[in-house]
Amino acid sequence: EDFSNYIDNFSFPIIKENNDDVLVIGHSLGGGLAKVIGIKYGFSVLSLSGGGVAVIQNKYKRKDIDYQLLSIIDVVPEKDLIPQVGFPTGSIYRVPCKDGIINCHNLKRTICQIVGSCGSNSI
Repeated sequence: EDFSNYIDNFSFPIIKENNDDVLVIGHSLGGGLAKVIGIKYGFSVLSLSGGGVAVIQNKYKRKDIDYQLLSIIDVVPEKDLIPQVGFPTGSIYRVPCKDGIINCHNLKRTICQIVGSCGSNSI
């Protein structure tokens, strides 16, 4: 219950002051938290190497949110152990990584890999 109150305290000012679409972004533990916040409030989410929340997501789902419209993108580098904790939620974008367990969790490496796969002229 305390965690749910923390999420409410963090998210309420965003909901109260912002009528635009909200995108919550997080890496690692922050990616998992971003997914929980997105599920609870209907925000779009970009999670980079975030832990899975599929097992606990029903605790935070609400009846007034159309989850068919919710956009959760899970960026999962190959060999990264953190996204393998729990089950992924949403659309999964797999990123190749042959650099080993520790290096595959590195945010800068993941972003460079995404940019490289899209082409440097596309940004």
